[in-house]
Amino acid sequence: MNRRKRCGVVGKNDKRDPRRTLVSHFFRTVNIICPKFFVMENVERIKKSQILSDVVKQYTDAGYGVTTIILDASYCNVPQARKRFFLIGSLDIKH
Repeated sequence: MNRRKRCGVVGKNDKRDPRRTLVSHFFRTVNIICPKFFVMENVERIKKSQILSDVVKQYTDAGYGVTTIILDASYCNVPQARKRFFLIGSLDIKH
């Protein structure tokens, strides 16, 4: 298996891989800091994962409105053409 292929699947099926918990760690950090806005970036395939569904529910339960979008990095003057997932949240502040 070449290096590129190997790197593309690292952690994909290993439930013990700590990178699988980064989304949850990010949520805990947002929950502690309580910013008005946040942006989370990840691989495109996260949009089909259960962890994303769970975390979106946690954000909405914490009072955040969230939206998701897939962007091609090449449209942002990045010298690579790959799609990235973005979750954007804003705190619903009641006056």
